[in-house]
Amino acid sequence: MGQIFRNDFATTLTATITTTSTTLALTAAPSPAIVLTESDDFFKLTIVDENGNREIIKCVEISGLDVTIGVALGVPSIDGRAQENTTAIPITHTDEHIISMRTTAGLLETIITAINTLQANTSIATITMAEEGTDDVHPLSPLKGRVMVDGYAPLATLVQAQGGTNNIARMSPLRSRQAVATAYEAIFESGTTCIFKQNTVPTGWVFLAEDNDRVFIGTDSSIEGGDIGGSWTLSGISINGHALSIAEMPVHKHGIDVRWHDVGTSGTVRNADWGGTVMDTETKAAGSGAAHTHGITLGNTWRPAYVKAITARRI
Repeated sequence: MGQIFRNDFATTLTATITTTSTTLALTAAPSPAIVLTESDDFFKLTIVDENGNREIIKCVEISGLDVTIGVALGVPSIDGRAQENTTAIPITHTDEHIISMRTTAGLLETIITAINTLQANTSIATITMAEEGTDDVHPLSPLKGRVMVDGYAPLATLVQAQGGTNNIARMSPLRSRQAVATAYEAIFESGTTCIFKQNTVPTGWVFLAEDNDRVFIGTDSSIEGGDIGGSWTLSGISINGHALSIAEMPVHKHGIDVRWHDVGTSGTVRNADWGGTVMDTETKAAGSGAAHTHGITLGNTWRPAYVKAITARRI
């Protein structure tokens, strides 16, 4: 059977590999399951590491999630690594990476070689056999096939191609392109402005630098579309005043004045030495209970998480 394929297969590793590893432990298997039975059966996988380095490997056995790398059916071999002029790369399974089944240059070269071999070993039908259908073995050459098609399915005119008024006549690649271009111009009128998530403007568009370093917001008024405003400088921010309550005050102490008196034997009030009787005390008054504020410093370098895009206008 030879090389086997599966559409859209991609997975990752559950175990680390080195540049000489001959087995892979996958997190998922191809579906439908690949069964290799013939001596020339194999499939190829492409390994891509976190830096974008690629290696193509030849796989000669798969059992569940375990893949064997090699060149002969069921036999592990380092010769199955670094296929098609790629270089063997190590993969740490916890790093970013992907294992997938892709179309490769080697596959396309194999197909082209097979076609060239077929053409070299195949006789071409004559124009008479092609027109009369008297030969079911010999294929048509491209030239004779075109003569046949032109005779039985004429080309549509440009007007028919653009207007879709002929469902029988076929369109040449040029007229198909002309029809698509006409439809494209009808969708995007001259002067239309669009956002593109790419680093070059499409053909027929001109780059607009005026939107550099700006975000886009919606508006409920169509006449405001394209208006520019705002600034990255932060302003208009204030902090409300606040008077501390007793519970919000830190633990602290106050100095006090002590006043006392002692009554002598004669009933007169005199200043007492230490040891007299304390009559009343009070702390020294402090503070007014007014609200207070805090200062704040704002930087002008803040930016939200972003993805860069370009704006362009249809010529």
